[in-house]
Amino acid sequence: MQDSPGSDFPERLDTIRIKKIIYKGTNPKFDSYSAFFDKASRNSTKLEKYLKKKKVTTLFFAGLATNYCVKFSVLDSIDLGFRTYLIKNGCKGIELRPGDVERAEKEMEAAGARLLRGVDIPG
Repeated sequence: MQDSPGSDFPERLDTIRIKKIIYKGTNPKFDSYSAFFDKASRNSTKLEKYLKKKKVTTLFFAGLATNYCVKFSVLDSIDLGFRTYLIKNGCKGIELRPGDVERAEKEMEAAGARLLRGVDIPG
């Protein structure tokens, strides 16, 4: 939950280079899986605007959970025109049914994401 101890950065994380923090899921009335939008009302988190202002064209995704927040963020990233990579071994999914994670990965790949393992990251 936002502003709770669980939302703090880990103590060992070097935060010196963090320039901007974008929050998602700030409205408790709506699920917000994507880093870009609130899925119910399609309100923007302003992440797209920030990245485009900084002339960012390529995004790499890792996180929790592969078949929820990561998937919706990746799909929105593609729809918004970013070159999009999924770092598979930097993600963890939720297998409510066998194959959930694999199906999500295939959906992201079919939409245009490039799937990588950490050792495959382009220089």
